[in-house]
Amino acid sequence: MGKMKKSGVNSKAADARSRKKEAKGEASAKAAKAKEDAYWASQGDGQVSKAQRKKQEQETKRREAQQKKDEARKLLAAEEASMSKPKKPQKASVSQKVTRVELERQREKDELERKARMEQHDRKVKDRTVTEEEYDELVSRPNLNREADVVAAKSVDEAISGLQSIGLAEQAPVDPHPERRLRAAYKAFEEEQLPIMKREMPGLTLKQYKDKLWKQFKKSPANPVVAARLQQQQQ
Repeated sequence: MGKMKKSGVNSKAADARSRKKEAKGEASAKAAKAKEDAYWASQGDGQVSKAQRKKQEQETKRREAQQKKDEARKLLAAEEASMSKPKKPQKASVSQKVTRVELERQREKDELERKARMEQHDRKVKDRTVTEEEYDELVSRPNLNREADVVAAKSVDEAISGLQSIGLAEQAPVDPHPERRLRAAYKAFEEEQLPIMKREMPGLTLKQYKDKLWKQFKKSPANPVVAARLQQQQQ
């Protein structure tokens, strides 16, 4: 009996010594690792060995992978929580009807504004141009055989060339050289009317705007040629 009791006491003591030894070993290992880490940290990147660098890279990858897993778990939990919430009754049909009505009203309003702009544009064009009868009379005068070519020219340069070729200076004493002012007059006309036309007729190309402006200029009193013809008619 005495021997068994002694043996039992020794066994407990041995277990205690073993646990104490293991704890001491773990503490020593941690201290050694901390010392080693401190050493490598103090050496800088230039002194880090390949093994240490690889170890650092592996640790970085491990942390990144863990971070991604944590984020994925959070997203999954949030998605499950949102799916578990009771859905509110939908009112899409009523909203869609209201939206369609509003869109239709806006389209009608835009159409009315567009028509108003076009009417205003037509009035402005009419106010600043000669009438069709006056224009026909100008382009069909018997003493100017090539005047129709000049008035129907497609550009300022063509108009100037036509005026010079028919000797308009001898036939228009009130304005003997309108061709000399044609380019400048058209330039001023374009600078004034182009912004207005862009506002009233949005969406056209620059060439389309200039073509329309030239057609207007051919009939406008701002055109020296038209002004000269009107002056001749009044004499």
